[in-house]
Amino acid sequence: MRPRQGEWGLALVVAVTFVFAAPAAATTWIVPDPDEMAKSADAVVLATVERIRSVAEFDRSKITTEVTLHVQEGYKGAVAGERLVLHEVGGRVGLDTQWAFGSPEYRVGETVVAYVERAGRGRLRTQHMAIGKLDAEILDDGRVVLSRIRKGGGRSRQMLSSFERGLSLGSRRARGAVRLAGRLQPNAPRLEGISQAQANFRLMEPGSRWFDLPVEIWGDVAGDRSLGKQAGDRIVEQGAEAWNGHAGSEFDVQYQGNKKGPGFVCNPGHITVSFDDPKEQVGDPTGCAGGALAVGGFCATATPRSGTPYREITGGAVVFNDGWNGCWFWNETNLKEIVTHEVGHTIGFAHSWDGHMGSTNDSFITDATMFWMAHFDGRGGSLRDYDKGAIAYLYDDGGQPSPPTPTPTPTPTPPPPPSNDADGDGVSNAQDNCPDMPNSLQRDADDDGLGDMCDACDSSSDPNAVCSSIEGIARIVVNKKGKANATVRVHFPPWIQDLDQDFDVLLASENGSYALTIPGDEIRVNGAGTNGKYQSGLVSATLRKYGGNATRVTVRIRRDLEIPDIVGEDLTVRLSFPEHSASGLMSCITTNPEKRFVTTCRAE
Repeated sequence: MRPRQGEWGLALVVAVTFVFAAPAAATTWIVPDPDEMAKSADAVVLATVERIRSVAEFDRSKITTEVTLHVQEGYKGAVAGERLVLHEVGGRVGLDTQWAFGSPEYRVGETVVAYVERAGRGRLRTQHMAIGKLDAEILDDGRVVLSRIRKGGGRSRQMLSSFERGLSLGSRRARGAVRLAGRLQPNAPRLEGISQAQANFRLMEPGSRWFDLPVEIWGDVAGDRSLGKQAGDRIVEQGAEAWNGHAGSEFDVQYQGNKKGPGFVCNPGHITVSFDDPKEQVGDPTGCAGGALAVGGFCATATPRSGTPYREITGGAVVFNDGWNGCWFWNETNLKEIVTHEVGHTIGFAHSWDGHMGSTNDSFITDATMFWMAHFDGRGGSLRDYDKGAIAYLYDDGGQPSPPTPTPTPTPTPPPPPSNDADGDGVSNAQDNCPDMPNSLQRDADDDGLGDMCDACDSSSDPNAVCSSIEGIARIVVNKKGKANATVRVHFPPWIQDLDQDFDVLLASENGSYALTIPGDEIRVNGAGTNGKYQSGLVSATLRKYGGNATRVTVRIRRDLEIPDIVGEDLTVRLSFPEHSASGLMSCITTNPEKRFVTTCRAE
């Protein structure tokens, strides 16, 4: 008797992505840490989904969906009242559908927390696809509970108040990344094409499959950036071949050679594979620690094929992400496993189990090549019992396939990092900008070649620069018309040898930031070289060497409408000279006399 779909866990949905996190320990297969996501996101917002609009290009080669978020609270990169328009791959317009499983699912009217990243050409998208969208539930008492994909699978719940405290009370570097972030630029122009308004942006059922066999698959003429063209050819050919010739299945896919990688678009009558995300459609990974390895999916008819329960797949695509090159696990064998998995999506299969569904100890499911996380156990382009049963079920050759008998197989532990990775962060010593300190994100804020984790001065592009802490006071006075005067007076060791240099002043709080540059060629320095003065319009500055080992800087800003925006509970002050950076965190108190607001901040 032919098994029903639900009898052995086979889920058929339209298009799937493969989410992965660093394969370095038994508790790998995790999404990036919240701190890492907050640091790498361009915006973090609490928002309401206001509008959803899918747009098909006029040649119907691609569908993109605009999701308009009305920001209720901006934690980074945006402020309350703004609207952010996200551009997500896939959607439905008329009878055409295109979906990428693993995309965030939005619904008009719902409240969400979204991690947002720039996607090129002025566009925005959800960071790390579904990982970057947190569902929000408003309780009867008005409190808000967030739900996110949890490390290792399933979902975790967190009160919004706890989430907000985590952003403000997390590590010093995480706080700085959130508070010092600049605002996002205005959104890209509206998409042009054949459009259709949507009530939601979500995955679709029923299942789909190819009916015209064999299916053609084309590789990428460029190959993978680090492994080369010949390796790319082998990866595609062997990954596709893994799905052929299985008992009970009529499925047949034939490797045809190479084309220029087109990215994730509809490919009538065939499947294409692109390396290195040529159209920048997949969010970049966070170092070697987490993100999407690749995206696989297909286009299908909007209604089932006559006489069958399945929609007809009309084209498919696999796109390998860029940004993994140089990670120790990025090799030909592991990419064969990835492409086998992604080809599985292009021919109609979902994951054997998904990270958001909870945990499972069933090795029959976890050992499947279609499991949601990579194994990297040397299997390359091959299937396991679950996958073989799936292909026989969906592409039944007319026999009477039955579900395979689960055979317990221990989930393999990925090998440890190689010996040339001293700190075990997944980045080889030769490429690691902090080889003795784990820093898989490889962040280098000042672009001086030293990673932030081991850079004593991460605000200067000079690797030999000196950093020091400031002492001092800042005072901001705002009148009823919203104009403000600000005075910042700080001192720090040692002397700034040449006072007639350009230097930057940054004032930042959780509400925003204010920056200006004092031009060195306009600073008047006395004959002894111990005092300097600058005056231009509404800004003035004085610099003074004193005590043999300290520099005092006073900056005054008059009647600037942007200053009130940065008033908060604390204030970060940073002065950056070519060979020296001085910074400090000041605690602020604001009083409200009858005629003006006065905020006084002192260095901690």
